[in-house]
Amino acid sequence: MTPGPGPERRRPPNPQGCPEQHEIALSGPSLRVAGQPTTHSQGSSGTDNLHTAHAARGLLDPHTEALDLPAPEPGSRPLVPPNAATALTWFDTEHQALLAVQRTAFDRGWWNRTWQLAWTLTTFHYRRGRLHDDVSTWQLAAAATDRLGPGPAAITARRHLGHACARTGRSTEALNHLHRALANADALTDRPQQAHTHRMLALTWWRQGDDHRARDHARAALRLFYALDDRPRQADAENQIAWYSTKLGDHDTARASCARALALYRAGGDRDGEASTLDTMGHLAGLTGDHTSALEHYRDSLTLFQALGHAYKEANTLDRLGHTHAALGHTEDARLVWTRAIELYRDQQRTTATRGTAAVGRPSLTLSVVLERSVCRGG
Repeated sequence: MTPGPGPERRRPPNPQGCPEQHEIALSGPSLRVAGQPTTHSQGSSGTDNLHTAHAARGLLDPHTEALDLPAPEPGSRPLVPPNAATALTWFDTEHQALLAVQRTAFDRGWWNRTWQLAWTLTTFHYRRGRLHDDVSTWQLAAAATDRLGPGPAAITARRHLGHACARTGRSTEALNHLHRALANADALTDRPQQAHTHRMLALTWWRQGDDHRARDHARAALRLFYALDDRPRQADAENQIAWYSTKLGDHDTARASCARALALYRAGGDRDGEASTLDTMGHLAGLTGDHTSALEHYRDSLTLFQALGHAYKEANTLDRLGHTHAALGHTEDARLVWTRAIELYRDQQRTTATRGTAAVGRPSLTLSVVLERSVCRGG
């Protein structure tokens, strides 16, 4: 599995007549999709970058509703990548330039464009394990939306900043941001915002070691998502409840929540969520001594994560798969998958040390970030 917040199913606001829509174009990166370069001379602009990044995120996470963006500038040529693999490659290539575009937008006072760029980048950051970049982009986004005043955009930015801080082990800071987001959502009686924030609070309390409080927040989110008839997010909350229930030793609740989450994900064609739930099921099977079933669930989960290019969750599942191989006496298989997990952890700056080996060949890790347990796609 993996518990935590998922993308929103509502359109954050874009105030009409915002001056930034009429500003001069930002210079931005060249856009390269499937061998079709768009050079600066062809009109690469700030809104080109925003619209292309927005389309690319939509391909990485098709279950997230699109933002309500301003129209592209006259003469601009934003691109739409043809598929998710191309979108991921485009983000890989243009990432540093997009960070620079966001910084320029903030410096020029284009507050909407600043937080919208953070929103388009967050799924990519999660998949590639660029957690500190996600913190930086949401810090700018929160500062920008503070200048727009109270409203859904400010809640969205503050909530995502809290989640980004939680992922990087800054739990106290995360809770401050998330409680602020929830208070503002409560003041507006904004149920979608309340639900998403409860899910992120659940993840953060789990990281703090409070599984009871984590499950309480996940259940609060589930009730809201049922009231909203938001089935994809119901699945996310069920998966969270399943994970926290395994930590509490409540295996019957975990099993039932997994079954409901998996059915919802498969009905909606959500492969990321399906992979996360299979990972949870692997963990549950291992806890109950059924290591053969755990092995099958982890392998199925890993296949999906690798197909999605989700290196962050791939590392987590490889680590857990290694424990299953070890429990079954598959020493060499355990060593191989743990070696690959460590490579990914290092790439994602999620280790502070990689030294020594256990009896079964598992390198000893001191992780700077607790393994992610979230179905979040960053949205």
